[in-house]
Amino acid sequence: MLLVGAALLGPAALWEPRLAVFSVLLLVVASAALTRHRGPHRRALRIALGVGFVTALLGMGRFVLQEALPGIVAASTRASGERAVSRLREILFAQDASRRLALIDPDGNGVGGAGRLGELAGTDPVRPGPSSSGPLDSPPLGHRLRPSVPTREGAAALEGDYLYMACVPGADGRLTAHPEAPVDEAAAERRFVAYAWPARPEAPPTAFFIDEHERILQTDNERTEPGPRLLGPERPPSCDDALVPPYDQTWTPWRGKRPRESLPGL
Repeated sequence: MLLVGAALLGPAALWEPRLAVFSVLLLVVASAALTRHRGPHRRALRIALGVGFVTALLGMGRFVLQEALPGIVAASTRASGERAVSRLREILFAQDASRRLALIDPDGNGVGGAGRLGELAGTDPVRPGPSSSGPLDSPPLGHRLRPSVPTREGAAALEGDYLYMACVPGADGRLTAHPEAPVDEAAAERRFVAYAWPARPEAPPTAFFIDEHERILQTDNERTEPGPRLLGPERPPSCDDALVPPYDQTWTPWRGKRPRESLPGL
């Protein structure tokens, strides 16, 4: 019965690929048992087991293509997105530190303002104030996420599959990531946004957003020709991409994350 069942299970794996691994294991056991079989149907059973092996291997191929590989790709995509959200949270924590410790305090009121990536990573001078000038000696991003990739919105930082950008309130009332743009310092004490978007076509397409209240949003980043809407340095998000039409409705909460109600340092 073991030999017959193993032989039949191979073709069944073609119909249900998830049976393939079990089929191959059972066929190995059945083949070992066949070496001790001395009955009159030994040759027929050997042929049946051979057919079972072939069909089980075909079923395993279907399993790899239909189940295993998509699962691996999905897991890799999730991991890459989680790393992007983690980096955005690092930017959030750096902005919190700037506010609490008055690292960027041009108006000298003891409440620090939000910084662009170059200021937070120590590559650019901070906006000068009574107690700050030049690059920070101990930047809150710890020399990570250095903005080195030029875009039309300002320099972005590249890490892994994603580009990153932080925007602060400009003097004209609009958010900006340009290092030379004048800043509304009062608004910068309570406001910033940051984005992570795919750096290259083969990267996961999802883009992410965070603001000062740790409101985390994501967008499927609908594809256009020749790729996602937000892609690489040539197609960065505008600083208000997640906030105003026409694209604000495409951004949805990441994993149901609820924003925090208060801001550290205020």
